Amino acid sequence: MPPAKMAADLNASWTSVALVWKLLRTLNGEGAIEALDLLEKITRNVVQNPSEDKYRRVRTTNEKLAVLFCQENCLAVMQEMGWQQDGDSLVLPMSVELDFPKHVVKILEAKSYYGKLKEEAKRGAKLAQDPSKAGVLHEMEIDRRERAAAQAVSSGPKLVAQAVVGMSEEQQLQAALRLSLQGAGASTAATTAPSPTPSQTSTPTPTSTDGASQKKPDSAFDFKRRGDAETKKKEGEMSLQDLRALQKEKFKKFEADPNAKDSEIYKRPAATGPGVKQEQSWYDWMTGASSSSSGGGGGGGGGGYGGGGRDNKPRMKTLRDLPPPVRQGGG
Repeated sequence: MPPAKMAADLNASWTSVALVWKLLRTLNGEGAIEALDLLEKITRNVVQNPSEDKYRRVRTTNEKLAVLFCQENCLAVMQEMGWQQDGDSLVLPMSVELDFPKHVVKILEAKSYYGKLKEEAKRGAKLAQDPSKAGVLHEMEIDRRERAAAQAVSSGPKLVAQAVVGMSEEQQLQAALRLSLQGAGASTAATTAPSPTPSQTSTPTPTSTDGASQKKPDSAFDFKRRGDAETKKKEGEMSLQDLRALQKEKFKKFEADPNAKDSEIYKRPAATGPGVKQEQSWYDWMTGASSSSSGGGGGGGGGGYGGGGRDNKPRMKTLRDLPPPVRQGGG
């Protein structure tokens, strides 16, 4: 297909969709949602089963579809979608394809539109019962529209006109609604802001020179620079390097001293210390046991609670406490 013909077909398709969208919003408010429910069901059946002939034929005299065809523009909507009149029936040719976003979505949007109209009608009926409230709300709505129009004029109509170019009617309505809401919010904030008193405007507030009083408390939103953390990390690494260099320098001095290895601390065993018995094991503080040479007998018989002259500490059992193995065979 040539590009020009393809573009023309797409343009015609979207023009038809726009016309369907406009016709869907011209239905009678009463019974519009029920009629759109039936139209949605018919359209979904065709979209989901495009080759089924039974879904492409609808009788206008069907009592179940009376709610649909009693609407003035429902027939025009279906004809714009591609349905053709055939006696007392509507037929959709096989050459016509219904699309979900172009047709079903538009029907859903129309249902939402009529639902909002229904809610507004209920709200208006409630306000009609209270004339004073209805008058106040009406004045507030007029005031809001005037403020929105004034802000739109002051903010630059040229920019607004440029933004509107190329937008559909629905998009233009949404943009106008957003502008009106923004104008209402800005004017409300300006009117509710407290005006400064004469004492606040004339008397300057003294500034404190104390750094502690000016410092704000820490908060989760006080973001710190990454460079500060990196600087502290580098300082810590430098201090660690200094300590290592100092230890290395001490070791070099020790190696350079010829009498360093003759000192008492150098000859001391690694497992002993000041005030500690030489043959005491690392777990003796927990068990109170000592070796056979310091215990005066084999097997550590003097350990445990009440051991003769020893600390009252529990004795850890060793392999010597196990019974001797049974000898097998003669001998």
